[in-house]
Amino acid sequence: MKILFDVTAVQPSQGKFHGASEYAKSLFERLLLSKKDEIIEGVYNPDEWLDPVFAELMNANSILHEARTAADIESVISSGGYSLFYSALPYRYHSNVFECYSVFTVHGLRDLEMPSDSLEWRYSSGLVNFIKIMIKRMMPDFYKRIQLKRLASLVLGKNKNIRIVTVSQHSKYSLLSFLPELKSSDITVLYPPEKVVNSEPVKENETARKFGIETKNYYLIISANRWVKNSYRAMKALDSLYSTQKDFKCKTVIVGSGKKRLPRIKLKNKDMFIFTPYLSDSELDFMYRNARALVYPTINEGFGYPPVEAMRHGTPVLCSSIASTAEICSNSAIYFNPFSIEEIKNRLLMIDSEHDLREKFSFLSLQRYREVSHKQSDDLDKLCDIILGKE
Repeated sequence: MKILFDVTAVQPSQGKFHGASEYAKSLFERLLLSKKDEIIEGVYNPDEWLDPVFAELMNANSILHEARTAADIESVISSGGYSLFYSALPYRYHSNVFECYSVFTVHGLRDLEMPSDSLEWRYSSGLVNFIKIMIKRMMPDFYKRIQLKRLASLVLGKNKNIRIVTVSQHSKYSLLSFLPELKSSDITVLYPPEKVVNSEPVKENETARKFGIETKNYYLIISANRWVKNSYRAMKALDSLYSTQKDFKCKTVIVGSGKKRLPRIKLKNKDMFIFTPYLSDSELDFMYRNARALVYPTINEGFGYPPVEAMRHGTPVLCSSIASTAEICSNSAIYFNPFSIEEIKNRLLMIDSEHDLREKFSFLSLQRYREVSHKQSDDLDKLCDIILGKE
């Protein structure tokens, strides 16, 4: 059996910090351990940066083919005699017809479920981006029709030789809701693999001094420059608490706000916020481990890695009650309406004031992490079996 693996899913044009990137890396490593006589080759874009560690792993175990466009990938497939093509980020292949059997992972349907938000402009810069936002805001039905057509072309198009994998029951039933032509049996739900921290662990005291924080004395917000993660409303809630609650003194670390300090926000208590760029895996793991709580106000999620990554360390999670979050976090997170700044304030004040509540959700989060981690490992083996033709 000869398999072509889509390496472009781990390249920065697809999102260097995208969950699909970590998904693809973990899957490829497990495939190498699971395969026997199968041949696995990769296809990548030579014009985009490729993680040298991953590139070394690929080069040591398989052949890498160059492909700048979807049409180039189609040519590689046509000439390579492959039995299967796999992509962890297949959305750009909506109009392509591949000759071989394909397995695609659909992580979520954000462009249909949550195409925009009234605050999206605060996370964007440049005229082109503002025009895109205006189109989505002023012509939402038109935008959704285009996205639905693309999705239908991907999973219902001329090539019927496709198996769809998705990462949560939420995403499965979202697919079935938007595409009633699909049947439940057409979609396999498998949790994405656990993100593994491969870098060297940081020195705790040095890292705390570097960022000016005290362990268990800060709240953590990540991916702050992405509008769908909704950091603006959480920051407004925190800023209000700093102004009105004299005993609310726990600082907030904001990860990934970007060079232009997005989102655009006026803070009355700037000294209580610590802004950092995107961090290394080991630094981010440090942040998860030592936070008083993760604040995750996302407004759309196919699966949602960050709460699980925080729960790995028994860190309490304050989380929006939307999309897949309740499915993944179960009864182990404190939920809020992500569109209500007042409700976010309520939950923050609750977790900050009640030590016993923090202890309770620290215990529950670690327990839930173990459950999810076990399923992630089992499901990764099942996905490998699908790709290797064992299921």
